[in-house]
Amino acid sequence: MVKLAENAGFGFDKIESNWFAYNNSKPEYLVEFDSIVLKMRTEKMSGEMSGEIIAMIKHNGKVTIPEIANYLNVSSRTVERHLKRMQFNGQIKRVGSNKSGNWVVIP
Repeated sequence: MVKLAENAGFGFDKIESNWFAYNNSKPEYLVEFDSIVLKMRTEKMSGEMSGEIIAMIKHNGKVTIPEIANYLNVSSRTVERHLKRMQFNGQIKRVGSNKSGNWVVIP
């Protein structure tokens, strides 16, 4: 019983940090009297959304974040997260300034 008490709570920390690394969001906790339910949401499959964003950039490199968000029916913040992840993964890059620049798909 002591060993169990020493490890209590560490599982949630691991779940939360791994989910955040994967999806850039934190799970929601629903705490009941005798249970805890974790709700881990994804707005869309990451690969599906990335593919749609790449198609939009190929069509128009000057496409804006609000235009992408409107087309995909998601928030601008969601698009920003995906663009950041896609830049980190070497799929796209930004050339020029935020106002007058454009997006480029990296082959």
